[in-house]
Amino acid sequence: MPEPESPPSPVTGPPWAARAPQGATTALAAAARLGAYCWVEQQLFSLLGGWVTDVPEAEVKLVVAELAEHAGWRARRWHELLPTAPPGPDALVAAAEGVAAAVGAAATVAGGPDRTLEKLAVAHRVLLPRLAAALRAHLDWAPAVSEPATRRVLGIALDDVTADWLLGERVLQSVATDPQALARVAAAQAAVEGPIAAAGGIVGPASTGRRPRGWRA
Repeated sequence: MPEPESPPSPVTGPPWAARAPQGATTALAAAARLGAYCWVEQQLFSLLGGWVTDVPEAEVKLVVAELAEHAGWRARRWHELLPTAPPGPDALVAAAEGVAAAVGAAATVAGGPDRTLEKLAVAHRVLLPRLAAALRAHLDWAPAVSEPATRRVLGIALDDVTADWLLGERVLQSVATDPQALARVAAAQAAVEGPIAAAGGIVGPASTGRRPRGWRA
């Protein structure tokens, strides 16, 4: 049976604002989503930090190291929001189904030396933009009255992720300037984006919310 449409009244903002997936606003689902954000940021910290020694270009190395530190900082902020009641916050830090495989593909595609283009493509054409889209969607539907702390961290994280995404995209555009380089970027992006799309997004099904009324593919 198709999921019923939400009434327009609970949705604020522009007509393209995201609607919460069915069941996403329960306490359990909300905690699971925060845990998924924390898990993604931990993976970004691990990936980017591990790539620092592989990147031969000094200026790119500095950017990758800085963005790894940012991901670690955001992961701690999400962890601080998780419920402390049993089973405890660590039990909630988990990947949505299918997302762990996508991150594993990222490590495979971009791992090793002389793969700077692949590293930048995976991080700044897939992981960070998809994370930013999920955060923006969540901010659309998170209620200001009952979830002020979540909204505050969502706003801070969205600004931080977007800034990191744009910085990395600028670096990528500065080094991917010929057809061969662009083909490598596209291949790395496709190898990771496919599994994430199949999982429903970077934090699982309906990561970016439900499609507003009247939207069509």
